[in-house]
Amino acid sequence: MMKRSSTQYRIPTSPLQILLAFGVVLALIYTGLVALPLLQGPSLAVEGLQTTPSGTTVISGTTMRVSALTINNLPVPINEVGYFTVERVFPSGYTVVVLEAHDRFKRVRTEQLTFITHATHKHEAQEINEKSSSQESN
Repeated sequence: MMKRSSTQYRIPTSPLQILLAFGVVLALIYTGLVALPLLQGPSLAVEGLQTTPSGTTVISGTTMRVSALTINNLPVPINEVGYFTVERVFPSGYTVVVLEAHDRFKRVRTEQLTFITHATHKHEAQEINEKSSSQESN
């Protein structure tokens, strides 16, 4: 008959062993906390979308872990804490704006905004008035 070997685990009892085990656990927790943002990828949050009286649209928000931000494939500056604000003119009607946040590992977070803009620009109103007056004179 074969004897079965039994493995007994020893619980660390010396202060040095306890301190070493605590240090290993602490190092593992710290490594996980540092690596977590890298695993999450880029973050993008649009906080504001408003149309000004002059007819421009202001888009603002925050980013984290981002190396580049684009709106409709045009670069947008980001400050050192990740805040951005951009003012653009969009044509009248239904508008779709695509924001893309890229990180250094080529991962992309995309946000799509849809809104309706109205012809409130002075030059658009002048063009409409000029077209209507030229049609009336013909």
